[in-house]
Amino acid sequence: MRFRYRALGLDIVAPFACPGFWPVADATTGRAITLELGTVPQRLADPVRDRPLLQIDATGTALHRVPGVARYLVVKRAHVTIALEPGATLDRALDFLKGTPLALLCHQWGLVPLEAACVAFAGRALVLGGPAGCGKTTLAMALAGRGFKLMGDQLCALEARAGAAPVIWPAFPEVRAWRDSLDALDHPPPPGDPGPGGRHRLPAETWFEPAALPAMAIVALWPARGGVAERIARRRGARAFETVMNLRALADAMRGLPDEAATMGTIARLASLAPVHEAWYPSGFDRLDALPDWLLAGLAGTVPGAPWSLTACA
Repeated sequence: MRFRYRALGLDIVAPFACPGFWPVADATTGRAITLELGTVPQRLADPVRDRPLLQIDATGTALHRVPGVARYLVVKRAHVTIALEPGATLDRALDFLKGTPLALLCHQWGLVPLEAACVAFAGRALVLGGPAGCGKTTLAMALAGRGFKLMGDQLCALEARAGAAPVIWPAFPEVRAWRDSLDALDHPPPPGDPGPGGRHRLPAETWFEPAALPAMAIVALWPARGGVAERIARRRGARAFETVMNLRALADAMRGLPDEAATMGTIARLASLAPVHEAWYPSGFDRLDALPDWLLAGLAGTVPGAPWSLTACA
């Protein structure tokens, strides 16, 4: 039996079920990836990029290791072989597959994986990037209360299309949230212990947007702490390009490799066509109820044809 899924603009086929992936009936993206369980070497023979947990060779083949969980051999544009570590489960290995291995495949296919949450409204995507722990997932869940749909809580993928605006591909129909975020959102935690990293995994199939959508805006989030004023600033030109470049997943590992030039071109096109912002937002869970309205009001004046109104989203 074969199982088919779509994530980050990739068509994924596996001989086993992949919980947390979006199932599809047929391949639609033209970027086919096959998953399998098998043998994976401890190291690549001749890597051109050699990091403690990641190696990439001149052909584009990559080896990613997650100690105690699995090794992933990512063959350029083709398939991923997963070798489980002793005592590890397939479900745990699939959790980590959703990160580095699929982000590598995005780079190989000319997509740009962004370390960002993404939500959709009225057929357009709002990208929410920023450093780990900045509140991307919490804000995405808060925006769901204003009528937005989830496209990803940790990753999304950017694709440049000839003669058309770039689009954002969604990731997985689930969110991973800290317990304090769930408490602040009055969302009961799911049964069982939290997953890797201490986050609870919540299914989001009922409020997930599975289609690729044009980007309405990109926002890099920064908590307003230490006397920093709360504000939203539009970025243009080189500053906009730099802001989006800083959201790339695996940016350091991919720097200088052959795919880098295409990546820079894709980001430049996005930064020229979609408004790019940096937002120093109100910090503290006690102000979480006001955060979506604060963000949407700040963007409304700079996003052409903003498809929301505070009345409609309230």
